[in-house]
Amino acid sequence: MRRQRIAYAGEDEADAVLRDHGYAILDQQVTVEFPMVLDGEEVWVHNRADRVVQRDGQIWVADVKTGDRARDPTHPATRRQLLEYWLSHEADGVLLVDMEDRTVIEVEFPSGWGPG
Repeated sequence: MRRQRIAYAGEDEADAVLRDHGYAILDQQVTVEFPMVLDGEEVWVHNRADRVVQRDGQIWVADVKTGDRARDPTHPATRRQLLEYWLSHEADGVLLVDMEDRTVIEVEFPSGWGPG
């Protein structure tokens, strides 16, 4: 319960942090659907991003984090979430908003590193 209250408070302050770093807030809690194929059957799943923002003509999907491990972009759960944002949302990039340090980290996944 305490962690949930901290998370909600962090998200409330996230808009101010993003604005302080030059981002304009376009939307909050944006949900997209995308397909997966499971044993040959297409299944649609959802992904919800905390914020969609803009700066210098680029659109970013932002993930707001509190707590020690979650705000580390290399932490497996956080890294997977950022990667899923990048793959499922039509954006130029993804951001990690660290509410403890009030910083915004631009996260990139270079093309050509995956299978194929």
